Amino acid sequence: MINSDKIVNLVFGIAGLVGIGYAIGTHNKMAKISEQLDKGIDEIADGMEIDISETIINKAVENAVNREVERAVARATNLAITDTRLEIRTRVQNAVNTEYNNLKDSVLKEITNDAAKIDVSRVRRDVEKAAKEAALKKFDDNLDDILKQFNDSLDNTTRIYSSIREAITKDANVNKSFVVRLD
Repeated sequence: MINSDKIVNLVFGIAGLVGIGYAIGTHNKMAKISEQLDKGIDEIADGMEIDISETIINKAVENAVNREVERAVARATNLAITDTRLEIRTRVQNAVNTEYNNLKDSVLKEITNDAAKIDVSRVRRDVEKAAKEAALKKFDDNLDDILKQFNDSLDNTTRIYSSIREAITKDANVNKSFVVRLD
């Protein structure tokens, strides 16, 4: 398996070779331009009788060549950088896509295998157990509320019967008979 460091090193190595090749090609083009300038200057000089010192001509040619070389190098550099960026982007994208496809298949296979190993009856039991616990908790909460209401009602009933007993007991001391029947 190729790791990302090797891919990046390979991409930058290729980009460097492309840049060197481009610079050599540009240098050759500049040499041709310089040669054509020399020929053009020679033709002008041969066809006219102008007495210009060779120093001035050399200086003018040197300035012209330097300007053209700078422009050509700048263009070549910009093109090399652009081409290198495009090349790197393309290679990285291709490497990422390849790795994605490789990983996708292996991850999908692993997930499928793991899913096939799931014990459905165990999952069903776990779900049923969790559902029962949730229902019991809710039922317990409701029972607590019912118990509280029952205890409140029982307290009220106890107070009522206590009041009745007190009333009967007071009346019993007076020797009156009082009968309570529950049919």
